[in-house]
Amino acid sequence: MLLDGLTEEEQALVAEICRTREIKAGQEIVSEGEQGGTLLFMRKGRAEVRKSLDGKIQKYLKDLKAGEFFGEMCFLHKSSRSASVIAIEKCEILELDGNDFDRLVRKHPDIGLKIYRNIARELVERLNRNNDELKKAVLWAIEGANPH
Repeated sequence: MLLDGLTEEEQALVAEICRTREIKAGQEIVSEGEQGGTLLFMRKGRAEVRKSLDGKIQKYLKDLKAGEFFGEMCFLHKSSRSASVIAIEKCEILELDGNDFDRLVRKHPDIGLKIYRNIARELVERLNRNNDELKKAVLWAIEGANPH
């Protein structure tokens, strides 16, 4: 996913600038609202993305498994985290700092092009899924307001 299209040498260059994190089951990997600037890549394990609805209720959004990435909004925009991610089982995470990545890309622009393209592809897929979910929710609300 994130590293699709990168040569083994390019993948090794990216891995060199990543920090490896071991996360225990039940531990929060990132917390909604905290400042970010890193992209995270699941090497092993499984985690859950959750969104706070009112400070007390958390809505499950999706599972993350090995090979998937998250934190792209903070990575691209240096904003606060839009959701929390909690390890469901022991995880190994690669964390890519945006500033370190920018330095790498200045030396190896092809790496940046490939990774940014992969991030864009994933964002398009997520947007399409969200559009489908929104459509279903609107149709459900309309049907509920206008029973036959």
